[in-house]
Amino acid sequence: MAKSKGTFVVPRNFDHEGKRFATKVNESIAQLKGEIGNPLDSAVTFRDLITAGLAKRDIRIGANGKIIGGGDPPPPKDPPEIPPAPTGVSADGAFQNIVIEWDVPTFSGFSHAEVWVASTSSFADRVFVGQTTAAVFSHQVGNGQTRYYWIRFVNTENVVGPFNSTTGTQASTAPDIAALMTELSETLQDLPGYSVITNLISGTAAAAATVIRSDAEPTTRSNGDALIGNDIWIDTNDNNQAYFRNAANSAWIAARDSNLISLYNSLSSTVTANSSSLATAQSDIITLTTDTTANSSAITSLTSTVNSNTSAISTEQTTRASADSALATDITNLTSTVNSNTSAISTEATTRASEDSALATSITNLTSTVDGNSSNITTLATTTADAEDNLDAMYVIQASTESNGSVSVAGMVIGSNADSGNGAQSYVQFQADKFAIWNGTNNNTAPFIVSGGTVFMENAMIQDGAITNAKIGNLAVDTAKIANLAITEAKMANLSVATAKIQDLAVDNAKIGNLAVTNAKINDLSAEKINAGLINSDRVNVDTLNVKHFDDVSSDIKSHTGAFVPLGVFGSSFQRGSTNFTTQTSSTGTYLSTTIGSVRNGAKYQAIWTGVYGDCTNGVLEYSVNGSTYVQAAGGIQNVTFAAGTFRTYVFAYSGTISGLSSSSTTVYWRVRWITKLRSTYQSLYVFIDNTQ
Repeated sequence: MAKSKGTFVVPRNFDHEGKRFATKVNESIAQLKGEIGNPLDSAVTFRDLITAGLAKRDIRIGANGKIIGGGDPPPPKDPPEIPPAPTGVSADGAFQNIVIEWDVPTFSGFSHAEVWVASTSSFADRVFVGQTTAAVFSHQVGNGQTRYYWIRFVNTENVVGPFNSTTGTQASTAPDIAALMTELSETLQDLPGYSVITNLISGTAAAAATVIRSDAEPTTRSNGDALIGNDIWIDTNDNNQAYFRNAANSAWIAARDSNLISLYNSLSSTVTANSSSLATAQSDIITLTTDTTANSSAITSLTSTVNSNTSAISTEQTTRASADSALATDITNLTSTVNSNTSAISTEATTRASEDSALATSITNLTSTVDGNSSNITTLATTTADAEDNLDAMYVIQASTESNGSVSVAGMVIGSNADSGNGAQSYVQFQADKFAIWNGTNNNTAPFIVSGGTVFMENAMIQDGAITNAKIGNLAVDTAKIANLAITEAKMANLSVATAKIQDLAVDNAKIGNLAVTNAKINDLSAEKINAGLINSDRVNVDTLNVKHFDDVSSDIKSHTGAFVPLGVFGSSFQRGSTNFTTQTSSTGTYLSTTIGSVRNGAKYQAIWTGVYGDCTNGVLEYSVNGSTYVQAAGGIQNVTFAAGTFRTYVFAYSGTISGLSSSSTTVYWRVRWITKLRSTYQSLYVFIDNTQ
C-alpha cells in the first residue's frame, strides 16, 4: 500500500506501542485529509466554508506575515496578568503512566502550563518534561517508577509564574508484575523448602528406611521393592536380632556391640547366683487395685556425660483410670548438649476419656540452640468429642527461628469441627512472610505468590470480582455494563475517539486547543455571526500570528528570544578514514561535530546517525545548548555497542525535544562520542529541527 500524502514513515526503532500510535496518527491524518475512507468523513476547513458561502473572508496577510484587514478596529484587550502559583496539584500513577492535574487557571492571558519532574524530591534536580494548555498532563515512565512533579504557569507574553511548591508531588506506577513474580520465585527457590518439596514431587528425595521382619536374610523389601541403605532387618529366627543395611547397600550389619555382649553375660551369671534375692525383691512390688481407681506409672531416665557435654533420654508413661474418666500419657525427651549448644526432641502423647468427652493430643517439639540462637519445630495433633455432639480435629505445625532478638515464624493449621447447633466446617490457615504454590518441578515462576501482604497471580479467572481501586495496563473487555456512571469533571490531556454516537449533547462553554471535525452539522451558523467578531484577528489575541505564509511568501516563526527563525533548520557532517574507504578510524573521541543555529526552545528534532562500523563499544549521540554541557539524544539507542567481526552499515534514528535554551541563545551543538572502542571507515550525522512544534 502506498504511503498517504502528508504522512510520515514510522521509525523502525519505535517500540510496539509507539509504532501502533504512529500508525493510528497516519491513518487519522489521511482520513481527515480525505486521502482514505469516505470523502464525507474528511475535515472541513475555513476555505471549505468560504467556498460554500457559509463564511466570508475579511482577513489579509501582508508581505511581512502580519495580519491586516478591514473591519472595525478590535476593542482594547486586558493586559496579561502575572501568572499565579498553580493550586490543586495532584498526581496519580497508573500502570506505566503518571497523570498530573491541577486547578484550571483563571487569570487573564494564560498561555500554557509547564511540567517539571525529578526522580527524587529534590527541587534542584527537577527537569522540564513538557507543557500543555490543559489542566492535566500524562507522563509515561514505565512500570514500578516513582516521580516528583512541579507545575508553573506561563502567560502570553512568556512571563513565567512561580512553581506550585518547592516540594514535589509524588506518584508511582504499578510494578511489572511478571518481572516481580519471577524475582520472587527465584528468591523462594533459594529457600531450603523449595528443594525439599520439588524433590518429593519428582521422587528424588531420600527414601525413608523400612523395617523388615523375616526369619531369613531378605533380598527385597516385604512389598517387593528394592533394598536401600539403612533398611533394618529383624531376624525372627534369632531372638529378634537386628541388622542394618550398610550405606553401600551391599550387606547386612549385625546391630551387636561386643562390650554389651560381655556385660550381658556377666550380668546373667550374677542373676543366676542371686536368684533367691530376686525372689525376695519381687515380693516387695505392690500392685494397688480398687473398684474405682487404678494407677500405673513408669519413669526412665538415661544420661551420658563426656567432659561437660551431655546427652539425655527421659521417658514418662502414665495411665490413670476411674469410674468417670481414663487418662493415658506418654512423654519422651531426648537432649544432647555440646558446650552450650543443645538439640532436643520432646514428644507428648495424651488421651483422656470421660462420660462427657474424649480427647487425644500429640505434641512434638524439635529444638536446636547455638550461641543463644535457636530454631524450633512444633507439631500438634488433637481431636476432641463431647456428649453434645461437638467434634473437633486439628493439626498444627509451626517452625520458628530466633537470632539476635529477631524472630521469624511460619505455621500452618488444618482443622475440622462440627457443632450440634451450627453444623460442620473445615479450615486451613497459614502464617508466613512469603507463600507460594508451585504446579510442577521445572517452573521458573510460581503462578501464585503472597509476599509482604500482597497477592501475585500469573493468570487468574474470576467469575465475579469487586475491585475498589484498579490499575490495568492492558484491558480487553467483551461487554461492559455500567449501572451508574456519573462524571463530575473530566480532564483529558489526549483523547482519541474512533467513533462517538451522542444522542443529546449540550456544551455551555467549550475550549478546544486543536479541533478536527470530519462531518459537522450546525443548525445555526451564518457568515454574519462569524463576521461579527466570533472568528477574527482580535480573537486570536496576538500581535503576530505564527502561521505558515500563504502563496509565494517566505515562512518563519517567532522564537523564545522574540526573534523570527525559519520553520525548520538542518545540519549535517560526515567523516571517513580515507578517500578510498580502506583506512580505519580506530581512536576514540568526539566525531561529527555539528552546530545548528536559529533553533527555538521547545522545538522537535529528528537525528539520523549512520556509518560503516566494525567492532565498536559505547557510542553515544549528544547535544548541548551551551557548548559545554551535553545530554544524550532521546528516542533512540542510548549506548551503541556491537561486535560485528566485519564492517557493516548501520543507521540509528533519534527524536526528541530541545529544551534549556537561554532567553538569548538559539544555537544547539551536536556530536557523536565513542567512549571505549571505535573501528569505522565512514560516519555521518544529519539533524532536522522543526521549530513549529
